[in-house]
Amino acid sequence: MTWAVNEPAGEKADAGIVMGNADSSPPNVARIYDYYLGGTNNYPQDREAARKVLGTVPDVPLAALENREFLRRAIRYLTEEAGIRQFLDIGPGLPTQGNVHQLARQHNADARVVYVDNDPAVIGRAQSLLHGLDGVTIVKGDLRQPERIIANPQLREPIDFSHPVALCMSLVLHFLTNAEDPYSVVTLLREVLCPGSYS
Repeated sequence: MTWAVNEPAGEKADAGIVMGNADSSPPNVARIYDYYLGGTNNYPQDREAARKVLGTVPDVPLAALENREFLRRAIRYLTEEAGIRQFLDIGPGLPTQGNVHQLARQHNADARVVYVDNDPAVIGRAQSLLHGLDGVTIVKGDLRQPERIIANPQLREPIDFSHPVALCMSLVLHFLTNAEDPYSVVTLLREVLCPGSYS
């Protein structure tokens, strides 16, 4: 199957590409993923890298879209059927195209969401995208240091671990090596969750 990704076009796209100015940074996986989802928060170098990937693995955008469909179904279940009101999303990428806070608040306007990422490009852009949204924030954290994530006061202000939390780690664990022990990372993160939580 061959997959075509639409190019951002005109002033609208340029305005959306990480605040408009040209950027000389290397391609960024979060911006490439945004591109595969049809977003405009990416640079020419991200689109060029994405096209190179498509030359080898043409179904990558389909996988990205399928992942978003899974996320949509999971968040609907968690909010409507499980009654979850708190979400901790580690390694979210850019919160632009159907991310957890947008999906959760379709079903519960009071849902609280904390994103955790270690990518400065993601954090900087997400802070501007999420500015002014009560109960939704992004904090700096590295999945390889789960104890620091859990102890972060910026995370613990909106998230109350004495109540059920949905822990989301969609498309991030494969970035950890065996030496970084992803099993222990997940175990430590799950230990802080009270009964009734989901991970």
